[in-house]
Amino acid sequence: MADTQLIHHLFVVEGKVYDLKDWIPIHPGGAMWFSHSYGRDLTTIMHSYHRNPNQLRAILAKYVTNLPVEKVLKKNFNVPEFILPPGFDAAKDAMQFTWEKPESILEKTKKYMGTKEMQAKLRRADLLFDITGVIMLLIHMFMQFYGVYYEILPVWAFVIFFACSRTGLAGVGHYHDHRKKDGITDWGDALFDM
Repeated sequence: MADTQLIHHLFVVEGKVYDLKDWIPIHPGGAMWFSHSYGRDLTTIMHSYHRNPNQLRAILAKYVTNLPVEKVLKKNFNVPEFILPPGFDAAKDAMQFTWEKPESILEKTKKYMGTKEMQAKLRRADLLFDITGVIMLLIHMFMQFYGVYYEILPVWAFVIFFACSRTGLAGVGHYHDHRKKDGITDWGDALFDM
C-alpha cells in the first residue's frame, strides 16, 4: 500500500525519475493536475507548457531519485487501455522529440508568444474571454431559474438554448482548466464539469 501511495508522487522527465511529493503542493500551476498524470513521461509537458525548461531543471534537481524509469512509467500511460493500440508500451512506443532547437516550431512559437506585444494581446483576449464567460453564465442562470418559471421560451427552444449554453460553459471551464491555479484566474474550472 505504501508503494502505491509513493508511486503517485513519482514522475519521469527527460529520462530521470523524480519524487515530487514535496513540490506538488507548491507547484504554481496547481497540484490537481499531478493526480492524473502519474506514471507518465512528462518531458513533453515540461517543454510545451513552460517557457523556460532550464529553470525547471534547477527545481527538479532537488527531487531526482535513483529509481529506474521502468519502475515508474506505466505501460499504458495511466489511461484506459482501449484508447491505445494493442500491445502499446509507453517505454518503447511513445513519440520522442528533439527539444530546444532554435529552428523548431516550438521554440519559434515560445519566442513569439513571449514578446511584450503578444503578452498584452493575450491578457486582453483573456479578459474578453472572461467577460463573455460571465455573461454566458449569468444568462444561463437567469434562463434556468426565471426563464423556466415565467415561460420566456417555448419548451423546445429552451431545451436547445439550455444544451447550447451548458456546452459553451463547459468550454469556458475547459479553458480555465489550463490556467494557473490561483483561485482567481481559474474561476471557471468547475464549469468544465457540466
